[in-house]
Amino acid sequence: MEVQARIRAFVNDELIHGGGEALDSDDAPLLDGAIDSVGLLQLVSFLEESFGVSIDDTEIVPQHFSTVRGISDLVRKHLDDCSGVDAS
Repeated sequence: MEVQARIRAFVNDELIHGGGEALDSDDAPLLDGAIDSVGLLQLVSFLEESFGVSIDDTEIVPQHFSTVRGISDLVRKHLDDCSGVDAS
């Protein structure tokens, strides 16, 4: 499963519990209030464990976490930095 799909599935299933419509890549669950601060920490933990990346506290900003696409771009950047291979 691709990075974006795994993130979207986690957010839908674990953070917003499938409530309402499934998230699209450009929906903003953090900014729309669907994910609270505890959910954000769960999301970061999921990203680090699932993709083997380390998200620095300074990277937990709306620019990276406002949309599923933004989150997956951050993860891909970390994966690319670690392996030198495109993680798309």
